[in-house]
Amino acid sequence: MTIRLRQIRDADFQSMQDMMSDYDTVKMTSTWPWPADPEFTRMRMNAPEMRDGRVQVIEVDGHFAGTIGLKDGDLAYTLRKDFWGRGIMTKAVSMMIERGFQDETRDRITASAWDDNPGSMRVMVKCGMRELGRSEGFCKARNADLGAVDFAIGRGDWLSGRQIP
Repeated sequence: MTIRLRQIRDADFQSMQDMMSDYDTVKMTSTWPWPADPEFTRMRMNAPEMRDGRVQVIEVDGHFAGTIGLKDGDLAYTLRKDFWGRGIMTKAVSMMIERGFQDETRDRITASAWDDNPGSMRVMVKCGMRELGRSEGFCKARNADLGAVDFAIGRGDWLSGRQIP
């Protein structure tokens, strides 16, 4: 299985829309609406962070599998449901953390997961992130405030080999 991160392409629209049309996927995000809105998907695909590479497509064996981004030191990701449970996100997060620390001014990378997303929490721990505490945030798809668990990895921990190769 070959996993790589790449720039978004206009041809990714249908794959992105399909991913965000799955409620089990979109309910784990904070800003995506439910039901999926094609105009919102187009807007997000053309957002500056998508076009400048801060958010990348996760590609598995040449197929769109999800997205991952690092914006202002905060990591976020989404994976199509048919790719869950195969170690793909652990590899993609590890790759993005490595890219993030190529910026030598960055001292830490943070991420959060809703309380009911243990899979995402396992990915963060496998990638060397440590639990910082709890917070709350608004989930647009669920139209509700939810509890979240916050994680971080510092440059020193990353350099000492806590990250997944």
